Amino acid sequence: MGYWGNKIFQSDTALDFIDEITGDADVELYMFDNDAAVTAAKDKLDAGLLDVLVAKYEAAPLDMWDDPNHKIFLLVALAMQTGAAVNADLRASVKELIPTIATPNQAKKQMRVALRVYKSGERYIFDSPGLYDTMITSANKQASTAAKEEDIPADAICTYCLKKETELKPGNYLTCCSQCRCDEGRFRYIFISSWAISRAVQA
Repeated sequence: MGYWGNKIFQSDTALDFIDEITGDADVELYMFDNDAAVTAAKDKLDAGLLDVLVAKYEAAPLDMWDDPNHKIFLLVALAMQTGAAVNADLRASVKELIPTIATPNQAKKQMRVALRVYKSGERYIFDSPGLYDTMITSANKQASTAAKEEDIPADAICTYCLKKETELKPGNYLTCCSQCRCDEGRFRYIFISSWAISRAVQA
């Protein structure tokens, strides 16, 4: 589905690159089963693996199917989540790369903040929920909105399309954020949600 959010790990591209990085590292860097796995990853990164991978991606050519700069960006984020040492030179390098990365602005902002506040030796966990968690959160918000439908005045107006509650077709309504689900928006929401749920079930 491409993106399910605007944060650092919330895209198929990011997860695909993370799979490749993990393969190159020959150690799990993203999905940890326990603290021992985190420590194992941190120790390998601190023992020279981080430098080796950065050098590998810096030397790799950029093409339409691969973005080594994005891999460095994600690699450093993964290293921070283990508490591995990230020196000043590498931080400065990643900071320069950020404008070139094809990722949402919120993800770029997350990295800029992390580069500024990160302390080597202390795990830094990025707020970047996976697809399933994002779906659950969205479903809970929708349920909360539906519960408030009966509280919406009949003369309420959508600030987005300027329609009134009474002008909407049956089954459509103004949400608690004052934006009604017009026909196009309603169709896209149903289609995308169904697609995401089917993909999660298959996984």
